[in-house]
Amino acid sequence: MTRYAMSIDMERCIGCQACVVACKVGNERPLGSNYIEIHESVRGQLPNLVGSFVHRRCFHCAEAACVMVCPTGTLSKWNGLTAVSMDKCSGCGYCTDACPYKIPALADGRVSKCVACLDLVQDGKEPWCVQTCPSQAIKFGERDKLLAEAKAKVAALHARYPSAQVYGEAQLGGLGLLMILLDAPAVFGLPENPQTPAPLSLWQSAVQPVGIGLSALSAVVTGILFVIARRQHVSEKPALHKAVEVAEKATVTTQPVTPALAGSARTAGPEETKQAQTREQKIASGATRPRNEVRAEPLPGKDDVKPQTPAASVQPEPADPTGPDKPVITPSGKTTVDKDEVKAQAPAQPPSEKDKGDR
Repeated sequence: MTRYAMSIDMERCIGCQACVVACKVGNERPLGSNYIEIHESVRGQLPNLVGSFVHRRCFHCAEAACVMVCPTGTLSKWNGLTAVSMDKCSGCGYCTDACPYKIPALADGRVSKCVACLDLVQDGKEPWCVQTCPSQAIKFGERDKLLAEAKAKVAALHARYPSAQVYGEAQLGGLGLLMILLDAPAVFGLPENPQTPAPLSLWQSAVQPVGIGLSALSAVVTGILFVIARRQHVSEKPALHKAVEVAEKATVTTQPVTPALAGSARTAGPEETKQAQTREQKIASGATRPRNEVRAEPLPGKDDVKPQTPAASVQPEPADPTGPDKPVITPSGKTTVDKDEVKAQAPAQPPSEKDKGDR
């Protein structure tokens, strides 16, 4: 895998800010948010003053603390460069505290740092700052080649700058930004030997491995307990079904429901059960009808209706003196009538209340 890097020759840098503008425009950064910052530094005493330019930008560390602490995977490594996925950033700010150079910042709730123009690099092009630098102080390419060129340049500078050195060769596993310094790193505001924060080192060496081990152990124990519980449930399932069936059968046999009380939600008492049985016997013998039985009477049709004759026009027929209703005169002079004929001619009596109840 090719490891990419950038190099900055501080002997050639003129502090023109062209790289700052190109980076801001090319990456469409909002106002007040820059990936690159350049400051002028003056040191010494009059009349012996020495000036230089200080670059502040991401160093793309091989052992990047920001990548280690990022909980969402926003920061990651790609061929030696520290890439950024803005859509994953939660704005937690862990990277701003973990970075030994204090480079990452938050802008609009998202991390803001150099992304090495990853979209251009993946298309085979150079970052915006490299394309724009008028003095060719910034270069981009394979790290091994850039490191060899930087060492050769430092060897040539030792005659004029005895403290010249290559910064980033071994710091934090090797930086992705190599700098040709003309003096000690402290002169350019850089730490001589940057270290990851102690809590982060403790997290990597002790807490994180223990946490991973405990998580794995808990997952294994949970799986074993699930298998045991599942087997126990399967073995008890037939007995549970059988117990439920027995309980349902016992409930049905101990609570008989009569037709008269089928719609009732409560259990019938002894007296109500006896009355219901007596009524069922009467219904079976035909002595009475069920309460819910309604006798349907046919409605009179149009042809069945006969016109009624006014009462005044009805004339009684004269009795036949020779008919069966003729009274018989006995020798004693009394008049008698046949009782059977009287009963036959007597009008029908309406049914009594007792008969209605039996029906």
